[in-house]
Amino acid sequence: MDFFHSTSKKNADKILAQDWINPTQYDFPHFMDKLLDNINAYDSYTDFPDRWLGVPEIPWLGSGVYCFKFLDEAQAYIPSAAIIKINVCTPFKEFDFDSPEDLMMIANYLQNDFEEDLRDKFFDDDEIVNAYLLVGTFLLNFIMEGMDNNSKAQCVCLSIILFILVMIRKRSFKPDIVSYKFKLDSVVGKYYTIRKPEIIKGLAGV
Repeated sequence: MDFFHSTSKKNADKILAQDWINPTQYDFPHFMDKLLDNINAYDSYTDFPDRWLGVPEIPWLGSGVYCFKFLDEAQAYIPSAAIIKINVCTPFKEFDFDSPEDLMMIANYLQNDFEEDLRDKFFDDDEIVNAYLLVGTFLLNFIMEGMDNNSKAQCVCLSIILFILVMIRKRSFKPDIVSYKFKLDSVVGKYYTIRKPEIIKGLAGV
């Protein structure tokens, strides 16, 4: 199966020459430390910042290789960009934030198992646990309120959810690909992030 990645001509030449595409990386632990330090100042998930002083904007859908399912969407995302076709192994495991089943899994986890996993990880450090639980309450509200139509709130909350599922949840969470259709983006359809580079079979120019 093919996906399409938009980039500059210079980056595309480098990707093809090296036969390797670097995934988007971000210091999520640092972001979370800052968020937890300030969590009591927020009334809602819409108050979450998408960056800190000296720290870049948080990626919209966590770490990974960002791409689209259709060529015309990749072309529309960055007009005049170079496009890399990414061929991936199938079948792959996708976590879809548009899927009611996947959203229910998150909601059930935050309501039922999150606190236990936090206490196991942080040895009942009430200050950290309570800060994370407040984050969890805001994230649950985000889901129950229909994934607020605010691009900043969407990208911050989705990335925090992914961080929690990977770093806090005891049950393994290792999807190959994560996807979501950001509600305010009328230019392109669904965004995909390939989280496991090992599923990439080949790269080619378009």
